[in-house]
Amino acid sequence: MRLFASCALVAVVAAGSTPRATGAAGPITSAVLPNGVTIVARERPGSQVLAVDVAVRAGARYETAQTASATRFLESALLLGTDRWPTRDALVRSIAGRGGDLSVSAGREIVEVSATVGLPDAELALEVLEEILLRSRFDPDAIEREREVILQQVQEREDEPEDHAVDVLYQTVFAGHPLSSLPYGTSEGVEALTVEHLEGYWRERLVGPNVLVAVVSGLPHDEVVSLIERALGGVPAGPVPALNYGEIPRAAARTVELGLGADQSHIFVGMPVPGVTTEDRAPLRVLNAVLGRSSGRLFSEIRDRRGLAYSAYSSVSQFVDGGVFYVYAGTTPRTADAVLDLLKVELQRIREQPIDAVELQNAIGGEIGSRTIGVETSANEALYMARDTVFGVPPREIQAAQIRAVTAADVQRVARRYLDPSRFSVVVTGRSATRADEAVP
Repeated sequence: MRLFASCALVAVVAAGSTPRATGAAGPITSAVLPNGVTIVARERPGSQVLAVDVAVRAGARYETAQTASATRFLESALLLGTDRWPTRDALVRSIAGRGGDLSVSAGREIVEVSATVGLPDAELALEVLEEILLRSRFDPDAIEREREVILQQVQEREDEPEDHAVDVLYQTVFAGHPLSSLPYGTSEGVEALTVEHLEGYWRERLVGPNVLVAVVSGLPHDEVVSLIERALGGVPAGPVPALNYGEIPRAAARTVELGLGADQSHIFVGMPVPGVTTEDRAPLRVLNAVLGRSSGRLFSEIRDRRGLAYSAYSSVSQFVDGGVFYVYAGTTPRTADAVLDLLKVELQRIREQPIDAVELQNAIGGEIGSRTIGVETSANEALYMARDTVFGVPPREIQAAQIRAVTAADVQRVARRYLDPSRFSVVVTGRSATRADEAVP
């Protein structure tokens, strides 16, 4: 079973040709290795940089009771040493000592291992990635030392009102769904996870059809495929674990009061939206831009015009089978009720009144411009390519065309469809719990 868009494997040739003359970036090309590993690549002719992002379907949504917080552990454990580079210092220096970057990040859907180096160090970068993916040591002593650090980080997040509130919001919106699992881990999960279950989780998830490699470089496609095949041809082809995709359970409106903080109040109002493949993806992004950018309605109305919040924005996050749209404001406990009412007023206003042409064009321009700026570096473009492909999102050129085609009527339609007060999940910190449906310590 292949989980990514596939095509016939191109002919493999030996690496070693020189980059082409500097010019416009080429189209995204793709290939699938015999073991199921998918490769997507974009050539930047003349570039002296190689950026690689390896995305593995090993995110928090796939954790079980035995492997809870494994995703957060992997973010650290995969950099603790391999057979060839047995310590974290040796592993990181193998790339940093050449002026490059090496990192691991974890989310709800994927764990990403990324490397950026100068083109002369391309083979070294792929050797390092091969070691991390296939030969991480999972040394018990190193992991036990790291457990204490991870636990402190998780507890710090649980004690930080805004961070903890957004985690609770996701858990509330996605209640009963695999996306409710936290990629940052929990204190209980970090304390209970064994080294055996951690390594077993990684080995189970690391199979060819679960792996996607995005590469942006000055190398032509056939050389990229040759490099990746030599490095990752040893990734097992299976068995492929079952996916746990499913519809988000419909829930009634709910308010959760968190007993955190005394000087500030953090207010989130969220609601479920469909996954990234919905035809409403582009209008939802424009809707988010209208409400949430620094020139958007929330900031202008609640912060600038009324002076009731020091921060106000909106956010939309979509995964394969579901997502969440939320609005946020940070204020004082004294004004929390008024600010919550204003957030709801703005959500209702955009449902009832079409946005004007100026707002629409500002939102469209902001969305397209921010993505253009965001992929200016090879590392960022590789990251976006990896995530877009994993989630089934078209290339950025097609996304830009979809954004440009959004109308004011489209924005109002998705606002009416998804910003439904009967499905609002409200999470508030720093306010009297007597006003809430449910209080959480």
